[in-house]
This record gives sequence, C-alpha cells and structure tokens, in this order.
Amino acid sequence: MRVAARHSRDARPRRRVAGRCVAGCRETPGGRPAQARYWRERTLVRRHDEFPCVSPAPFLEWSAKSRIASAARAARRIVQRINSIDSEGTSMTDIVDHARGALRAQPFSMLLGTELVHIGGDEASLRLPIRDELRQQYGFVHGGVISYLADNALTFAGALALGPRVVTGEYKINYLRPAVVGTLIARAKLIYAGRNQATCQCHVFVIDGDHERLVAVAQGTINRVGDGREPDAVEEKA
Repeated sequence: MRVAARHSRDARPRRRVAGRCVAGCRETPGGRPAQARYWRERTLVRRHDEFPCVSPAPFLEWSAKSRIASAARAARRIVQRINSIDSEGTSMTDIVDHARGALRAQPFSMLLGTELVHIGGDEASLRLPIRDELRQQYGFVHGGVISYLADNALTFAGALALGPRVVTGEYKINYLRPAVVGTLIARAKLIYAGRNQATCQCHVFVIDGDHERLVAVAQGTINRVGDGREPDAVEEKA
C-alpha cells in the first residue's frame, strides 16, 4: 500500500505538469490562475513562477512570411511584364508609337495640345504648353487642366504594366502652387501592379526657362479593361 501510495503521489505532479505544458499552462504550480499570455516570435510571455511550456506553431511568423512572399510575387510580375517586351518581339519604338497613337486618338488631348515626352520602363511623361485658353479668372492655369494632365499620365504609366486597354479607377490630387507661365510637365511612375490593377504616382511641374517648380502631386488606381467588354459596359454593371 505504501509503495502504491508513493507511486500515486509521484504520478500526480507529473500529470499536472504535462497538462500545463500541452494545454497551455492553465494553472501555476501554486494553484493560482495564470496571467494572459501573448506570442512574440516563438516566445511565450509567462509569469516567473510558471513551468516552461511547449510553444505551438509560430503562426505570426508564418503570416509575415506570407505577406513578404505576396509582395515578392507582385514585384516579379512587374519585372516579367517589362522584360517580356523584348521576348514578344515588341521594341520600345513600338511602345512609343502605340502610346502616341493612343494620345492622338483622344480628341480632348488634341484640343489642349498635349504631347508625349517619354514612356518606358515604369515611367511616362506628358507635356502641355500653357496658353491663355487654359487659364481661370485669376490668370492661373485651371485646376481641371492640371488634373487632366496628371490623370492621363497616370494611365500611361499603368498601361506599361497592365497593357494598353486601361482606364482610371480613381485618383487624388493635391495642388501645391499655381502655374502661370511656361510649360506643364506631368511625370508618372508605376508604384505597384497586380493582375488587373496598378497604383501609380504623378508629379506635375511647371517649367519656365531654367526654373522647374512642383505644382501638384497625384496618386491613382488604374484598372485593366477586358478585351471583350467596353468601359461603358463595366459602368452599367456597377
């Protein structure tokens, strides 16, 4: 009986310790409730008088790795689309010619006198000479003209990653200072591109002689339009 009692007394602490380790330390050695615990990179925060516990799978670390892997895949897609220009037999000259043709196909752009300055890599630039017809009542270039130029440049930059059939989904513009004389230059750059959307940023400058001043900053989302549907059809469904 004594031997059996001794064995039973020895077995009880072992069962409690094992239960604390496997079940997440529900009880401290003194029988008091354990404090709240939080996971920090495989480390379990616990009271100093608790027994060590077995850490479960590091789910926080897995989540961070998943986000990093997703961003890396998106970056590789951008590089592949840019590098596929040569593999598909399309030269930069063809891209520039196609972009200029798209700009000439916009009656509003031709009305204002917009010109394509540069397109390639992940950047696109448009130029618009300032004239009296583009001013508002105070003599500054109308905000709608600056907004149009930024919008168009954003779309050209997004087309470098998504293809030629794109439209603007949304954009925001901040006017920093007025433009009075000179030439407006909108420089847009591709920031991120997914399968059907791209995020681009644009800086609009006014150049007067040797002086270049920033007048507006814009950022927007460019959407790919499917080959079998027109932009109007998309709006009707929405």
